[in-house]
Amino acid sequence: MVLNHCSDEHPWFRKALADPDCEEADYFYFRRGENGQLPNNWRSMFGGPAWEPVGDGRYYLHIFGKSSRTSTGKIPSSAVSCTI
Repeated sequence: MVLNHCSDEHPWFRKALADPDCEEADYFYFRRGENGQLPNNWRSMFGGPAWEPVGDGRYYLHIFGKSSRTSTGKIPSSAVSCTI
C-alpha cells in the first residue's frame, strides 16, 4: 500500500484535471514546464521522467507508475479513510 499515491481514475484527481483552481488540485503536484520542457529532471522509480503532461501546459508528478499520482499530503484528514 502506498499512502501518498492514488489512481488516475480517482475523483479527486479527475476534478483537479478539470479545474486547476479547485481544492483537490492542491492534493497533487502539478507544475508548468518552461519552453516545452519538463518542470525538472526528476526520474520515476520505474524509469523515465517523473512528470507526465496533462495537456494544458501542466505536468503531474508520479514517482512510481504513470497511473499512480503522487499526493502532496495536503488532503484533509477528514477526507481520508483507509481499510486494511
